Amino acid sequence: MNTIERILALLDNKGIQQKELANELGFNETNISEWKAGRNKSYKKYIYQIAEYLDTPVAYLMCETDDPTPPNKKKPEPGEPGSGMAYRRGSNAINENTRSGDPERDALIAEVYKIITSIDDIEILKDLSDYSDYLVSRRKRNK
Repeated sequence: MNTIERILALLDNKGIQQKELANELGFNETNISEWKAGRNKSYKKYIYQIAEYLDTPVAYLMCETDDPTPPNKKKPEPGEPGSGMAYRRGSNAINENTRSGDPERDALIAEVYKIITSIDDIEILKDLSDYSDYLVSRRKRNK
């Protein structure tokens, strides 16, 4: 199955009309017809929204995995975020149960955690990690 076939199969399995998907995500229903005919690949710019709407990983839609189970439905492995055990990198730990006592900081950490754990694309996660490392080193130099 290719990406379009997977999108259409999920729509069918969930009883969602193509028009409903188009309306919900803000594109024209004719786009889907063009995708099916192979005349247009604009679905790629909507792939994250489509995956979220269909509650499936981007990797499944892009044929990188055959598992359509959404990441938040999978049981995390020990040491992964959401397992109740901290994910460790160096001496730092990020844990959804971590509380600092500062409500603003805790809310920010929870929001960032939610965003990061929803990302399926490994390259994006690597870029975010590199950028985070850069910011930390820059701020350490400025102190």
